[in-house]
Amino acid sequence: MSYNALKECRDALISDSTLTSLVPASNINVGWLKTDASFPCITITQAAGTDIGQLGRNSASSGSKLDKEIILLQLNIYSRDSISNVYKIRDAIKKVMMSQSYTQTVDRDGWEEPIKSYSKTTVWQKIILNAD
Repeated sequence: MSYNALKECRDALISDSTLTSLVPASNINVGWLKTDASFPCITITQAAGTDIGQLGRNSASSGSKLDKEIILLQLNIYSRDSISNVYKIRDAIKKVMMSQSYTQTVDRDGWEEPIKSYSKTTVWQKIILNAD
C-alpha cells in the first residue's frame, strides 16, 4: 500500500463540510496522535495491507496481469466533549468512507485515560484490482 491511500482518505475527509463542522480540517491528520493534539481530532493510519498477484501474474507470458490490493485504514476519533460527540463524528466519517467504496470492518469504543478523552477506533477496507 502506498501513502496515496492515506492522503486520498484525508483529502476526502477534509472536503466534507459536515465532518469539518465537527472536527476542524487541521485536526484530521495522517499519523499518530500528537502530544499537543487539539480535540476533537481524527488520526489516519494503515491498519494492514495486502497485494495479491492473480494466477499467472509473473509466470505466464499470456497470464493475467491483474493484482488485487486490499487496503485497511484505521481511523481513530478522539473527543473530550462526550461519547455522543464521538458517535456524531463517526457517522460523518461513515458517509465519506462509504462514498469512497470503503467497508467498515472494526468499530470499538474506548476511554483514553492518559489524555482524558473518549475514543473510537474504526477500520475501513477497500479492495482494488490493479492492471499493468
